[in-house]
Amino acid sequence: GLVRDPSTVWAFEREFFGLLAKVEPNPAHRAIALLQSEGLLAGIITQNVDGLHQAAGSEEIVELHGSEVHALCLNEACKG
Repeated sequence: GLVRDPSTVWAFEREFFGLLAKVEPNPAHRAIALLQSEGLLAGIITQNVDGLHQAAGSEEIVELHGSEVHALCLNEACKG
């Protein structure tokens, strides 16, 4: 885990962040954003951590597991 082995965890995070940089919202993300923009959805509750709902234009999003898009390490041991 993070407490016992921060370097391994942050290595995974760097790799995962690199993968996220290469993906785009799919038609379902865009359809949900459209429904929301038309006032048919008040908001979105998601388990996704990839930020693709935001990238599709959705607002009022609750991310149950947080976001991988906004993670950062404040400990020097994590950098490298």
